[in-house]
Amino acid sequence: MVTEVEYEVTVPPATYDVNGQLVPSSVLMLPICAPLSRSIVIDILRVSAANLTAANSGKTKYKKVNLGGFGEFCLPFEPEDQCGRFANIEHIVVCPKAGFSVFAENCNPCSEAVFNLYAKMWSAC
Repeated sequence: MVTEVEYEVTVPPATYDVNGQLVPSSVLMLPICAPLSRSIVIDILRVSAANLTAANSGKTKYKKVNLGGFGEFCLPFEPEDQCGRFANIEHIVVCPKAGFSVFAENCNPCSEAVFNLYAKMWSAC
């Protein structure tokens, strides 16, 4: 069985902390968690910009999850932490009991950023 997910998410403008430092706003796009006895095959996992703010001031963030005795799931790369950069995942197998979450961030304090998410995946033995 193949699961396809496609939707749009709006991320509010960034804020400033008490020291005047820019704090990007963040919205969870998709949590991925493999069951205890099966892997998840991710064919496509794409986050793309749907407006100019997202294209210029947006970015993707992958946060690892530590589940049970498996340890921490690590992506084969660390996406750049620069606004206006998107890192997408294709053709990866998430081992049983592992997972991660995909977030969209907005670094613009004046405008909302709109992102599209598309994912295609299935579970395997």
